[in-house]
Amino acid sequence: MEIKHRMIVFDAADLDAESTFWATFLDGTVEKWGDRWHAIWVDGGWALGVQHAPDHRPPTWPDDTQPQ
Repeated sequence: MEIKHRMIVFDAADLDAESTFWATFLDGTVEKWGDRWHAIWVDGGWALGVQHAPDHRPPTWPDDTQPQ
């Protein structure tokens, strides 16, 4: 039996703000899976994940002083 569940996942220091941003941008809905993980569901059945990363700092481009 093959089970597949694929989603793109972002790290976020502010879980609620990041989830709200993507849900608004994609016209989706936020489903909270505990206090460290949210899924944004979009029409068509696909999801975007956001996981809490309290020390996350966005990477800088093209400079690599703060890589991914």
